[in-house]
Amino acid sequence: MMKKILTVVFTLVLSLNMMAKEGAKENVIFDENAKTVLAGTVVDQQTGEVLVGVMVKIKGSTKSFYTDFDGNFEIKGLIAGDYEVELSLVSYMANHLKKVSVHAGNTNSLKVEMKQ
Repeated sequence: MMKKILTVVFTLVLSLNMMAKEGAKENVIFDENAKTVLAGTVVDQQTGEVLVGVMVKIKGSTKSFYTDFDGNFEIKGLIAGDYEVELSLVSYMANHLKKVSVHAGNTNSLKVEMKQ
């Protein structure tokens, strides 16, 4: 019985430690004082029509951003660096942009096509 309790406690402590590290990692990605913006437009690959409600995430972050009625998204406060950007929308194939470079103090723009 004592062994089970210790196992549960150890697992809980380990899980909390991992969650804390993820939270700390998120703070490295975003800085509310940074003037850096990653913006973009998402369109259907075949028709060129803008896509509304596409979920845009920076890998390693828990924050989600969505395209507006014009297919545009804007992520403010990113620290300069290279990121993996994940885009998803129901009935479309997920799109993973492996190396998106974000430069300090600039608005960095993307045009992304998604395939059904």
